[in-house]
Amino acid sequence: MCTLHSHGPLQDLHLYVDASMFWGISIIIRDCWASFQLSSTWKIAGREICWLETVAIELLIYFLEEKGLHDCCLLIHSDSQGTLSHLSISPKIIYINLAANPADPILHGEQGEAALHVSHNFKLPYELINCFLYV
Repeated sequence: MCTLHSHGPLQDLHLYVDASMFWGISIIIRDCWASFQLSSTWKIAGREICWLETVAIELLIYFLEEKGLHDCCLLIHSDSQGTLSHLSISPKIIYINLAANPADPILHGEQGEAALHVSHNFKLPYELINCFLYV
């Protein structure tokens, strides 16, 4: 039997993601940030910008899981369309122009205040471990 959960109203927690094939992934959660720099071995057949943008959303979901979020509908600002989760988090992904995306400067070395850096305890899936330099 399948149980249906109410995800409630759409919430805007100021979630932003961005990806660059030249640097990696950046994530903004409210005022806090995280980044994942790509390793030189990340690029294999089938891994292009759309794959990387989807991984950015997947990593955001891991952060949300660590924060205990579930059974909710969240607004995610991205220039990609995306992903679902076993946590019953329904993302509503809204397009954001690159110039307006606060996650984009992180990909260009402007990583923000160290005190606002989001650390994490989740482990990357095996398929992603060799994609990033520091996690």
